[in-house]
Amino acid sequence: MTIRQDHQNNSIIGNQLISQRLLAGSMLISATGTNIILVALSVGFFQESASALGAAGVYVAQFLPIFILMPVAWKLADRYEPKRTLIGLELGAGVATLMVGLSVATGSFYLAYALLFVRGFFDMTTKVARNVALKSYLDDEHIDRANNIVMTCNYIGQALGAVIGFALISVLSMTSIAMANAATYVISSLVCLLLPVVSAIRSDTGGYTSLFIRGKKALLADTTILHSMIILVFSVIFLQAYNQVARVWLPLAWLELPPQYGAVSEAIGVLGIVAGVAFVNFCFTGDRNAAAPLSLIFVAACITMITPFISTVPAITFVFYFMFMFAFEVAFMVSMNRILKNADRGDVPCLMVIFYGTAFGGMALTTILMGLATDHFGLLPVAAALATIAAIATLAVRKLEP
Repeated sequence: MTIRQDHQNNSIIGNQLISQRLLAGSMLISATGTNIILVALSVGFFQESASALGAAGVYVAQFLPIFILMPVAWKLADRYEPKRTLIGLELGAGVATLMVGLSVATGSFYLAYALLFVRGFFDMTTKVARNVALKSYLDDEHIDRANNIVMTCNYIGQALGAVIGFALISVLSMTSIAMANAATYVISSLVCLLLPVVSAIRSDTGGYTSLFIRGKKALLADTTILHSMIILVFSVIFLQAYNQVARVWLPLAWLELPPQYGAVSEAIGVLGIVAGVAFVNFCFTGDRNAAAPLSLIFVAACITMITPFISTVPAITFVFYFMFMFAFEVAFMVSMNRILKNADRGDVPCLMVIFYGTAFGGMALTTILMGLATDHFGLLPVAAALATIAAIATLAVRKLEP
């Protein structure tokens, strides 16, 4: 290799590292803001109604829109330059968040849910756009490690936002909390301004039909991508749906702790997430990703959905909750990394929109059903039933695993 080639390689790697750090930084800031008001609203509704469904409804309004508006999300992620898309989506989410705070302050709760729907579309489409940006800025050799870092920032941001949300709900109005959230979106968009400009993908045109035809072709062409997509969707529909209820129900209902202890469960959750990402980074990244027993990891996560109920001693419950979040994150990251690593760049917008749309749309439905069932039966029997269904479904598709 000549000196000039070596310099060019170092320059490319340096540019990739800068882009990775900017995407991670913007993700950290944006995710922190996202959860500030979501947690504040869910805790407020839970305290008002003592209903798991009322608290979970906040997350349903956040996650359902991308399922309904998948072709729109695909168009934004596929046909526009990633930097411009990220900036526009972040600013749109900021405006919608301010309107959510104002509607709650005036007692217009139905309007608040409608505006959460709008905000949720902006926020979830931003996640798709970041996946597209990762595939655009990083080469296949470095993308899974970069995704580990970006997703770690996402979950740390979610936990920080949750802790801040729990703290602010008792001292600030919802309007003030919304303003704090909106400010994080503005800051994140400023970070995205520093990203380099790359060409848009523009892989296809059309609506639902074109979206699913292209997605079907990409999935059936590679069983690794197909199996990883199934597990990735399962991890959200089953594991994350459980967590949307458990993160509030475990500390406030099962352990009967004061509301501020919800921040403790969020902190423990993020420790499990960080530990899971670190485990994936050291054990299942690069060529070692293919060696990960993905189906067995997912089944282990299903088992740990039930273990927090072994005791009503807070320390024991929180230890098992940590184990659940660890296993959940390992399954999630291994499957997502396999998709990003093996998929063609032109297929990434389509695959990620299908993932976020079907997974989070399915999670919204699962969360509603879990909330209703938990209000009547408690979370333990509901978690046991959900874990059993998830484990059986996972073992049924295990033959697809490479």
